[in-house]
Amino acid sequence: MDSEFFKKWDASHANGAAVHENAGWAHDNGAHQRYKYRTVLYQTDGRKRPRLRHHFYWLLHNCVAHPILGVFINRHAVEFHELTSKWLNKVRPVSYGRGTHTLDIGYSMPKVKKKGAWFLHNCVVHPLIGLLPFAPFFFLHDWSAKVMNVKGWV
Repeated sequence: MDSEFFKKWDASHANGAAVHENAGWAHDNGAHQRYKYRTVLYQTDGRKRPRLRHHFYWLLHNCVAHPILGVFINRHAVEFHELTSKWLNKVRPVSYGRGTHTLDIGYSMPKVKKKGAWFLHNCVVHPLIGLLPFAPFFFLHDWSAKVMNVKGWV
């Protein structure tokens, strides 16, 4: 994995941005590279059971949140997707200040024109990489993201 990828990842997460919000570079580096990087983040965070924690959030995001999003394109599905994305990417979804805290999901509604491609990507390909995180399936993920062509969503 190249150091430019890490610089962009670190910069995007410093301000709490989710991975897909940086779609200009997310497509270039691919889901497989992001997966590898996240596993390193979990293994080096000093907490117990890094693989178990990563796999829990990985499965929740890919096998639960994405299929819901693929079928129900509404605010609740998008917010749930964003929340699981933040958990998976180790971004704090809660902002604290002056004795209060707020849930900061930070999302934009997807503009889906190719509903079949959207369904394929979210309901077939994401569960596939969730259950079988292997290179050919990540390639399929990146391909289906390009085919569905929804700006800001990979």
